[in-house]
Amino acid sequence: ETAEELLNLLAKIPNLKVAGRTSSFAFKGRYDDFQAIGDALNVEHVLEGSVRRSGDTLRVTAQLIKVADGFHLWSETYDRTMDDIFVIQDDVAGAIATELELQLIPSSAIPTKSTEAYEIYLEVLANSDYPDGDVSEGIELLERATAIDPEFAKAFELKAMLYCLAAGWTMESSVGQLLVYENAIKALALDPDLVAARSFSVTADPYNWSWSREIKAIEETVAAAPNELRAIDSLAYDLTQAGYFEEAYALALRIIDIDPLSPQGYGRAANALSALGRMDEAHGYWNQVARLRNSVDHWYALWDLTAHGEDERAIAGFERLFPEWGLDPAEVRPLFEGARNPQTGRDYILEYVANAKAAAPNFEAVGTAQTWLLVFGYLDEFWQEIEQTDAQTEGSWSDADSLEHVCRVYSVTGCAAHPRAILYARNLGLTDLWDERGAPDRCTKDSGEWVCE
Repeated sequence: ETAEELLNLLAKIPNLKVAGRTSSFAFKGRYDDFQAIGDALNVEHVLEGSVRRSGDTLRVTAQLIKVADGFHLWSETYDRTMDDIFVIQDDVAGAIATELELQLIPSSAIPTKSTEAYEIYLEVLANSDYPDGDVSEGIELLERATAIDPEFAKAFELKAMLYCLAAGWTMESSVGQLLVYENAIKALALDPDLVAARSFSVTADPYNWSWSREIKAIEETVAAAPNELRAIDSLAYDLTQAGYFEEAYALALRIIDIDPLSPQGYGRAANALSALGRMDEAHGYWNQVARLRNSVDHWYALWDLTAHGEDERAIAGFERLFPEWGLDPAEVRPLFEGARNPQTGRDYILEYVANAKAAAPNFEAVGTAQTWLLVFGYLDEFWQEIEQTDAQTEGSWSDADSLEHVCRVYSVTGCAAHPRAILYARNLGLTDLWDERGAPDRCTKDSGEWVCE
């Protein structure tokens, strides 16, 4: 857990490239082949160490190793109490900076006077990916931390981030938005310099939200914290949804460069390339995501095959994937045959989607069900789902956002060229963003009206 915070501190050192947490921690406990680690992460040095605790006493050992020859550039052992944990982190980062002849930024401020609250914070931070969107345990732990120290600003900031991860997945987007905003405002009241909290206070603002303000806020976060992967990922997602696919692709490559073993960057790259019509390249990235997640296939790739009419390849893939979703693979072929039937396909797929939505365990699964309409080419019905979902939203964050996102990703379907698409973009304020920022990819302004492919 201490390693997570130390990684964040090292990432702030100017001119020091630090591999992201997913890639770094993938090699936890493996000390036998530093050359292989260096090659995998594209780094020249590896920092490894251990933390042993006995009561309130810590023994921290750390060593910096040159991967080319395994030579130990530096090593140190610290015998301290938990009260000195912040000093240890700064000492290690400073020593590494000295060895690498880099200039260390000013020492990190101690975020809380309570070592108990800080231990809880580190535990949540070390497990903050929450791929299934269930942040309940992390939230409960952070509630304990802020009860111990009500002035622990970074704990409120982290809580805002967890609610952001859950929004549109295990809780309604509008509910998540309000919780993100409330915790970001609490964090900023305690520490106005928190970069992520400042961004959340704008992007989750339920009273004064706009596409322009959201993207500018995330861009400012990325500029202030260039190694903050979640901010880069959020910007890539937003730019894809807004239609700026080339920019989103460049950001995805940046994520991959920082964290080459994280599936997130590869997924963002694939989505942007698919939106640009570069199908083969997109599938290369989607396949990489599947490998990194130890999955047989990536559902976005299979949906893309479906949208391109390559049903046999898609069926074979979904038959492999359905068991991972807890579904019967025998349902796949009847689904495709039923949806493709020229006489009864529409009624069939509408009933299938309705049943899947009713059985969905979370909001993400509802979106998955709705996406079948898109990839099978039922665009009128898909846009009706978008409009109905959006109409049920009270805040500016909508559960329909993910549907509009896949509409952009699967450009082959013609979804973004549908008559309802521009009207929807206008209602969302996307066309205002386009007027201000410039034309998105695959869109032009003709006689004062935006037209997209």
